[in-house]
Amino acid sequence: MNYIDLITQIDKKKLNNINLIQVKESYLYDLAIESMKQELLDPAFLDLNFLSYDLEKIDKETYINAVETLPFMDQRKIILIKNLRLERDKIKNYEGIYQAMIDSFKDFNKQTILILHFDGNTIFQTGKLAKAIKKHGDTYLIDRLNPRQFESFIIKHLAKANQKINVSQAAFIAQRLGYAHRDSKMNLFEVVNELDKFIYRIDSIGTSQQVIEEAITEHFKDNIFALTDALSKRDSREALAVVKRLDQDDDFYLFHMILRQIRNLICVKDVIDKRFTKQTGMKYCGIGSFEYDKNASFSRNFTMADLLYLHELAYEIESQFKIGKFNDMQVLIKRLILAFSRSDRR
Repeated sequence: MNYIDLITQIDKKKLNNINLIQVKESYLYDLAIESMKQELLDPAFLDLNFLSYDLEKIDKETYINAVETLPFMDQRKIILIKNLRLERDKIKNYEGIYQAMIDSFKDFNKQTILILHFDGNTIFQTGKLAKAIKKHGDTYLIDRLNPRQFESFIIKHLAKANQKINVSQAAFIAQRLGYAHRDSKMNLFEVVNELDKFIYRIDSIGTSQQVIEEAITEHFKDNIFALTDALSKRDSREALAVVKRLDQDDDFYLFHMILRQIRNLICVKDVIDKRFTKQTGMKYCGIGSFEYDKNASFSRNFTMADLLYLHELAYEIESQFKIGKFNDMQVLIKRLILAFSRSDRR
């Protein structure tokens, strides 16, 4: 089950007594824990009925006392055990406490809700603890948001600040943030921090499409979009200078954002050559008004042969890396960047 399933069970007050939560997006996990506290426990006795332990610091006796003791002046209590290790090669280090958990599941205290937190990537599903949880409880995966969910998240977050935006504007913001990109390491804590930084600017001048796009672009002017703008001006020197300012821990994200810009320039140039209207072009290319206008201007700096060459080169670079011909993605990215400033190829 997923995050929505977990929140639904909490809201209905039907959360199972035993729950394993695998966490890949900590922001949503924190929201779920706060929801449990608010919906399932009396705030007057929260400190007595919500107990949190780290796996490394809890022994069998502490665990048994925690789950078997009745709640204080409330209908239920929540026991949270953080940082379980459920990988195949780690389970054996915790056999004692895990066996105590398995034994407790057979006749579990109905007034205790046990939350087992795991932030690893792979659960050893055939391990005894995982099998016991599957038999007696529920398992949830709080995963990263997909693109559509992420756009909805942006809309809801801005709505909390009384800023109403549409799906197109949310998609533009999402693209600028890059959270939903397959290689992105950005988390929702970072997303919220970035959103909060420019909410004031939007609030001061309204939320029209142009204002939204200009405010967001201004906010992100010193990051990867400064790179794509420099490339679109065929200024490889500036592009390389921007690369030096960027975090090099996510080279694949950087590469795929350059590839995306090449594709957008190809699409917009093709639309202009075919004399489509701007509205048709925006829909055809899947981009907003502000980005379309910028790329329409940038596309004049290239022939179609230039852009197709860059597209072919990008795929050649990706293939060379995947087959192990080169193992330094940064060098390959710089090669692609330098190719932008060359003259027509064909």
